[in-house]
Amino acid sequence: MAAVLLVYIALSILADVKCDKIPNALTAAAMAAGVIIRLVRAGPSCLPLIIADIVIAFLVTFILFAIKALRGGDCKMFCAISAIIGMKACGYVFLLSLIPAAFIGIGMMIFTKRKFFSKTMIHYSIPIAVGVCFYLVLNWSDQFIFF
Repeated sequence: MAAVLLVYIALSILADVKCDKIPNALTAAAMAAGVIIRLVRAGPSCLPLIIADIVIAFLVTFILFAIKALRGGDCKMFCAISAIIGMKACGYVFLLSLIPAAFIGIGMMIFTKRKFFSKTMIHYSIPIAVGVCFYLVLNWSDQFIFF
């Protein structure tokens, strides 16, 4: 699962930085892979849990999308991460991604001389990737058991 997650994150960063968009096909493939892997590992009885994980990730990130704190691709990214590793782990990734996002935002304000409350959007896929790496390192012994 960690390998699927890392490949998805790497491809998402490349697409986000290059095209300023994360393709729906990439996210759908990652979600499908996550659902299939979790179904194989835990059995079909965990399907409602997997669906609930994806729906909760969508609802939380959609609120952030509605207030323009995240872009659509970032919301889809969190849904795919939730499908792969579960909602609890996705919540940790979200919290861990706030740290590098703050540093990137502060750095952009300093080096581009923008005001504190100016609307500067960053490629949030990079802080998400850092959050995923933090999560995997902090849970190294459990990296193959995410649910």
